[in-house]
Amino acid sequence: METSGNGRQVAEFIFVIVVAAVSLAAFLAALSYDIISALAPFCILVLLLVLVTVQFNRTRKVTHLADVNAELRRVFTGQRQRFRAIAALAGWMAFLLAAIFLAGHYAGMFLFLLIMLRRISAESWRMTLIVSVLTTAAIYVLFEYVFNLELYRGLIFDLVASALA
Repeated sequence: METSGNGRQVAEFIFVIVVAAVSLAAFLAALSYDIISALAPFCILVLLLVLVTVQFNRTRKVTHLADVNAELRRVFTGQRQRFRAIAALAGWMAFLLAAIFLAGHYAGMFLFLLIMLRRISAESWRMTLIVSVLTTAAIYVLFEYVFNLELYRGLIFDLVASALA
């Protein structure tokens, strides 16, 4: 049994809430950026928050709290198979964010690609290493030399650099 029409409204309502929470967190994080660096995120996030607010109000009017509770019960009892796939993808994205936070963009992306290509795609080690190295190198060259932007190096790098200084 998959999502009915009413279940779709509830799923959309919950999705809008999650997108709003993530967007608000990103907006608050961007407040700590230099003003030049924060301009693009602010423009995008303000527009996104306006759109999410409009969508939230639209879905709130047609979604009932009892339906939300019933749908959440179905999700947590394993009756929604598609939710498992979506939750797994969200988990992988959270892993990528955590890897970038701890190890930086380059090491985090490399680790993410390495694990995804081996575990999800079941690629050979040779193909996994080639794709991971080439992708990370391409992103490095693009940002460091073409855009002349230094991406976040990671918490571990910051801790080691401050310990050595």
